[in-house]
Amino acid sequence: MRKQRGKEVEALDIGEPPEELAHVLRWFQDLSGARVSTGFGIPPITYTELSAWSRMTGNQPTPFEVAAIKRLDRLYLSVMSK
Repeated sequence: MRKQRGKEVEALDIGEPPEELAHVLRWFQDLSGARVSTGFGIPPITYTELSAWSRMTGNQPTPFEVAAIKRLDRLYLSVMSK
C-alpha cells in the first residue's frame, strides 16, 4: 500500500501491527480490496458490506474489531483523498 496514485503513502506505513490486532488489519485489507468503484471516488466500507463479508467468510468481528476496521477505513480514505 506504499504506492498508490503514483505517490508515497507514508501515513499508512506504520510498521507491523501488534500480533493481537494483525487479523483486523488483514480483514480490513480483504474488505478494502473488494471495494466497488462508483466513479465518484473511493467509497467507504459500509456496515452492510461488513455484514455480508462476515457471513461469507465466517469471521465474526467483535464490536471493537468493527470499530477498528471503520477507523482504518477513515484513515485510508483521508490519505487517499489527498
